[in-house]
Amino acid sequence: MTDPSEGPRTATLRQTITAALISSGVFTFVGGALLARHTERVGAEIKAEFDRGRRSDEWRQQSIADLLGPVVMELDRTRRAYSRYTKSNRYLESQVLYKSNLTIRDLLLAKGYLIPDELRDVSSRLVEHYDAWLEEYDRIRGARDLSPTEPFVFAGPKGYPFPSDADSLFNQAFRRYRAELYTYPNH
Repeated sequence: MTDPSEGPRTATLRQTITAALISSGVFTFVGGALLARHTERVGAEIKAEFDRGRRSDEWRQQSIADLLGPVVMELDRTRRAYSRYTKSNRYLESQVLYKSNLTIRDLLLAKGYLIPDELRDVSSRLVEHYDAWLEEYDRIRGARDLSPTEPFVFAGPKGYPFPSDADSLFNQAFRRYRAELYTYPNH
């Protein structure tokens, strides 16, 4: 209602102000609702990214603990044993090399889901080498007692050489994952 003492300009001004306030209120409400939806969407995206990162960290932790760490240790063990190789040291071959080769092969096969993409090729070559080596070992040694005159078992001459890059690639991946997970920058 308009006051009869007011002129037409005052009534129009009041209606204009009322319309502006209502429009402003509607615009503010709609803008606030859109902003709230946008904020929720961005929050959900950040949470999803955080969860992906957390899952990635959990996978890398499991890869380090259950695959990379044990494989690195066994590769180091066999490298050291091989450097002590002599034609008469059957213990190295029958205990250290055999058990380490079998352990690495079995780890790669059982924990294949923990193999980083960059190690898939070398892991396949390791499994192939170890399969051939274990087959040759069984063919030569079988269940017999070891004779000092029998040569060490080698699969390389049979076309299945040890992948020369395996040790360095596994060590690099292990160190990189460990640094990414457990090394914090200086504050």
